[in-house]
Amino acid sequence: MNSSEIGKLIIKARKAAGYTQKQLADLLFVSDKAVSKWERGVCMPDSSLFNKIALLLDIDVECLIPSHGRLESSPWMGEIRVKDIEGTVAGKPIIFYLLSYFMLVGIKDIYIETENRDYIEKLKLEKYGLNISFHPFHQRKTIILYDRFFLFGSNLTKVFQSYMNYDKDVSLFLDGKKIPFLFVHSPSHSIKWHEERSEKKNLGRGMIGMPLNEEAEQIILIYEKNSGLMVADLDEISRNRGLI
Repeated sequence: MNSSEIGKLIIKARKAAGYTQKQLADLLFVSDKAVSKWERGVCMPDSSLFNKIALLLDIDVECLIPSHGRLESSPWMGEIRVKDIEGTVAGKPIIFYLLSYFMLVGIKDIYIETENRDYIEKLKLEKYGLNISFHPFHQRKTIILYDRFFLFGSNLTKVFQSYMNYDKDVSLFLDGKKIPFLFVHSPSHSIKWHEERSEKKNLGRGMIGMPLNEEAEQIILIYEKNSGLMVADLDEISRNRGLI
């Protein structure tokens, strides 16, 4: 999409959301003249605003990325604290599913807690625009994933963006059951410590979640066959999110 097409999208989505240019501008801490320029295709919003615009207007963040553009690196990082990350599900490495959650919201810096660095290094994850570390990133806002889990839904990206914009630590539940994701502002303690002090949020309808096992594999294969789309395709995600 070019700046003119993105401007038309912003106009349509803003009106559908019920905002005036001034109201949207106030929520984004910019001037209404800036919003007017976006909508007329004169210029683009700063990339640091993409996540918040997408959330406010209920659109996918990649819609705001111009052709050949790049999404600004997220100030958040990802952390995978999963014991067994080897093996495959539906023909893709298990680690691809775990990494995809972070990549969908523009996170490139990811710490992987593992005793098998050779396995991770052989996957050459840097080709997807990722910065993989085997040492924790300190004092960074972090999404922590601490179990092999399959979470899927059409609004997943928007839900994650909303908790990244939240000012408190959050632990997630689905249908009243705890799922292994934490959104924390200063990850320095155990999973239990963060869970006890975080605000509990239920993902609600439209999501499915289960351990990343044979049952999840059947759902993934059925979805891919009938939709023509791929789940956890890191190459596609990295291109759509402007990570490479």
